[in-house]
Amino acid sequence: GLGEVPFSKGASPSKNKHYRSNQNIQENIMCGRYTVIDDDDIAELREIIPAFRGHISGGSELFGATVSPGMTAPILTQHGDFMPARWGFALPSRKLAFNARSEGLETNRLYSPHLQYGRIIAPARCYYEWMPFEAKKQKFTISPDYSRHPVLYLCGLMRPVDGGFEYTIITCPAADSISYIHPRMPLAVDPDGARKWLVSRETPRIIAPELLRAELSDGA
Repeated sequence: GLGEVPFSKGASPSKNKHYRSNQNIQENIMCGRYTVIDDDDIAELREIIPAFRGHISGGSELFGATVSPGMTAPILTQHGDFMPARWGFALPSRKLAFNARSEGLETNRLYSPHLQYGRIIAPARCYYEWMPFEAKKQKFTISPDYSRHPVLYLCGLMRPVDGGFEYTIITCPAADSISYIHPRMPLAVDPDGARKWLVSRETPRIIAPELLRAELSDGA
């Protein structure tokens, strides 16, 4: 159950043309693209963890960006750090494990070592899925009800690597309201669920299905 794409060791994920040229591959994979929160959403993060340490250092260009595996995005750690990290655990096969199934995390040798001290939240405005339709694929934007929860808190795990960190996003069975698009979804939670994941080290329930909206998007 790994979501994987090719990985070029030593390349800069945010500038690597190889990743961008492989976005057509990622469209067929669960949770292969999402949009990072805006700078205006930072205030809400302070409600999650008392030790929150403010703005991401030198990463303002990351706000509002649409990211895919291998690229860099901001994550919130259980220690209160808000910092850039590369999306995807690099594997010996030179692929990236960017999704981790929630089922069996405790026994998975790749992920279980990071369950105690490596929990993170990847804050997003929305994520994208593609559904086969006739001979093409339709793109859907899946987002929260912005009037109630402006941010999707995607639960994940991180680990240190040379010169920085990398992270993976946890997936679970999809909420009924969006399961017709894809049978799985990111473990997306509300602020209380994010606190449980980071601080209490509990595994929270997915965000209430009525707070998730799926809209057909134009283009790819």
